[in-house]
Amino acid sequence: KSSNLFHYVVVRKDITHGEQLAQACHAAGESPGPKPEPGCTMVVLHAADEHHLRLIAARLDKAGIQYGCVVECPDDDKYPSQLMAIGCAPTTDRTLMKRALSSLPLARGPGGD
Repeated sequence: KSSNLFHYVVVRKDITHGEQLAQACHAAGESPGPKPEPGCTMVVLHAADEHHLRLIAARLDKAGIQYGCVVECPDDDKYPSQLMAIGCAPTTDRTLMKRALSSLPLARGPGGD
């Protein structure tokens, strides 16, 4: 069964691929709103780095899109208190999401696949 819901997550590209996967999972779980139903389309996008992710958060605020942030623990060795990923509330309004996020590339594996 397919769903009309789309669940967008934005993760930093400047971290390792394994870290990206973990942070994308965290962001999906931190997303506000309804939990995705079976058949929901998951869209994972790349932000260049933490600064870019903060700009995206501001863009989402301006567009009125609900989202949750994944911030690393203050005592983390590599990324103390840094913004790592954003999980948007699942939505059926792809037009609104595209307007806010269309400049971001799809996340790809280390080989580009």
